[in-house]
Amino acid sequence: MTVAETMPGGTARPIATSLALFLGGVALAGGALATRLVLASDRVDARVVTAVLAVSVGWSFVGCGLIVWRQRPDNRLGRVMVATGFLWFASFLMVAGSPLAFTIGTAVGDVFFVGFVYLLLTFPGGRLTSRLDLLLFAAAVLIAAVVTPLYLLLGSEQVFCVGCPRNVMQVVAADRAAEWLLDAQRLVAACLALLVAVLLAIRWARATPPQRRTASPVIWAGSAMQQRLIAVAMTLGLAEARAQPHPEQVGPLLREARSALALAMDELRDLSQGIHPGVLGERGLDAALDELTRSAALPVTVTGCVGGRLAEAIEGAAYFVASESVANAAKHAHAGAVHLAVSRDGSRLLLRVSDDGIGGTDPTRGSGLRGLVDRVEALGGRMSVSSPPGRGTLIDVELPCE
Repeated sequence: MTVAETMPGGTARPIATSLALFLGGVALAGGALATRLVLASDRVDARVVTAVLAVSVGWSFVGCGLIVWRQRPDNRLGRVMVATGFLWFASFLMVAGSPLAFTIGTAVGDVFFVGFVYLLLTFPGGRLTSRLDLLLFAAAVLIAAVVTPLYLLLGSEQVFCVGCPRNVMQVVAADRAAEWLLDAQRLVAACLALLVAVLLAIRWARATPPQRRTASPVIWAGSAMQQRLIAVAMTLGLAEARAQPHPEQVGPLLREARSALALAMDELRDLSQGIHPGVLGERGLDAALDELTRSAALPVTVTGCVGGRLAEAIEGAAYFVASESVANAAKHAHAGAVHLAVSRDGSRLLLRVSDDGIGGTDPTRGSGLRGLVDRVEALGGRMSVSSPPGRGTLIDVELPCE
């Protein structure tokens, strides 16, 4: 089974629905298994909170990854997110009572760190573009995928925790060496995380305003999502504590947790919209809009073309408006189809997005359309929205492209 088929012209196909459903089912099973292992383990403190975080983080990675994989098939980030989510679930095998499961979980327990580093270094394009990025990624692979199996070959289960099952990978009794490797791994991992954070800070400081707006969805949505999921975990932990003595108090707490999870899923969708397809950087706006017609959730047609490459910021803004407008038409306007018209008039790029939805869109309410307007105006462009109730929505964008 291939991860993504390639269409003529080098454009990858979106993930097949059957494969997405299969991976979603596996993720549900992985979350259920991780929850069961955590709740049944006597080596985990705050088991309910840990179980909720295990499921929330893993499902967040897999769910967001499948969205990106479908909407941005040329971008590797979707597949990396899915793999990172499954590795996260696999790491919870280390709390199992079985020696084999414990050993497997410990062996893969830090590999998800590799995926996380890759996501940070390559957003939004999905590719390692500099020698420093390659070096940092190689260091993450070394400490997570090489050092861990090495100290498993040397150390007994006592190196990892008191009361752990037997380490079935041990071939040499060298606990002192295993402890040294484990300590060294943690130190290098901490230094690597710090270096990646510093690198991101430097790139943020040097980035142009349009580049910062491109990266901000991952930074802010990721932070907000983390806080939201932590709040859910705390709420469910409180519900568990009150379940026995005060069962009447559990209902409101569970409703609060459900609302917080819904908000977290909305933030995940916002995050996925900030990831640009690889084809946009490689082949330009015309190819990216053509790819959008194949990955959209409803029929999308495109007329006109740019006929060449534009500045990266202009292409990114135009694509972002088109992608967000298509997503809004499907999600909020209940449209049956969307039409994109793009052209270049001298020093101006013109983009029109129209749908046959329910209309009634107000750009002054909510942050979605307001964010699009801000992004266009920050580049010296203009954006207008016409959305009479019952008559669809028409968005006109004009961007400088000298």
